[in-house]
Amino acid sequence: MVVAWFLVLFSVQSVISDEDVRDFNASRLFRLFKDLAQYRPNDVNDHDVTFYLFTRQESNVPMPLQGNTSIDLSKNTKLIIHGWIDNHNRSWYHHLTDAYLTHGDYNVIHVDWGRVSKSFYASSAANTQIVGRYVATFLLNHQFPPKNVHLIGHSLGAHIAGYAADIVEKNLTTKIRRISALDPAGPGFSSVVLGLEKPLVRENAEVVDVYHTDGGFLGLFIPLGSFDVYINGGVRIQPDCRSALGNFTAGLLFEELYCSHTRSYVYFTEIVNSTKFTCAKCGSLFQQMLDSCNLNKKYVFGAEDIDETYTGVCFVDTSK
Repeated sequence: MVVAWFLVLFSVQSVISDEDVRDFNASRLFRLFKDLAQYRPNDVNDHDVTFYLFTRQESNVPMPLQGNTSIDLSKNTKLIIHGWIDNHNRSWYHHLTDAYLTHGDYNVIHVDWGRVSKSFYASSAANTQIVGRYVATFLLNHQFPPKNVHLIGHSLGAHIAGYAADIVEKNLTTKIRRISALDPAGPGFSSVVLGLEKPLVRENAEVVDVYHTDGGFLGLFIPLGSFDVYINGGVRIQPDCRSALGNFTAGLLFEELYCSHTRSYVYFTEIVNSTKFTCAKCGSLFQQMLDSCNLNKKYVFGAEDIDETYTGVCFVDTSK
């Protein structure tokens, strides 16, 4: 059994070829920039939002939107949802998947809306509502019990999770158990410029934990969830992100712009593994700004410790 399990873990990495932007050559970057110049609102079709199942027994199994599969609905199910110009072949998807399957017998489902996400930002952001409907349809068609569902969204994916959860609740009158929002996208969601509906809110699930790493730039700084974690202040420049230009490739330079934004899923993967965050608790962001928090109150937690007892805002210093 142990040998078989390690073979499954290896297969997750061998079946999927990671394609990170830092590894793109000039030709692939040029094609990417051409995509980003396209404004395609409402351009989402059935084949544009796809789902792939990973368990301890199998990996990268395509799942139909319509349902009718033999998935074990009694297991807790994690859906990972990417953001702008991303897809499920990125390395972070597979690092997070491996972390979950190492520590628990879950269904891990990759949501891929890659073609739709590769367009002018405003159209990708507007299309999150449509993608959210597809995710909700998938959950409803497969009859996943909401109490077993955990949506994990990065950037625009966090808002997709919110839209999907809202639709599921309207259909079943039951909230999804949990949403983990990894640096929810800020541009377009902190104003009415793009005409978007309300972004992710704490009412979208029983537990909404939010991890801020690039607030005020690519991510939202304001608290959104039942529990908001501000990592290293919640703003750029995060540790391990370069603040000065060096001898970079074009792909690496492009990725460095997003470094602080992407640290949210790096840190989240760490706490899915053995790392524990020690987090200084505060009743509100306003109290923290006034330096009036009770410094004796702390949370010490891993990713699977989060439940309704974790509330308010807290502040993590990863250097300690």
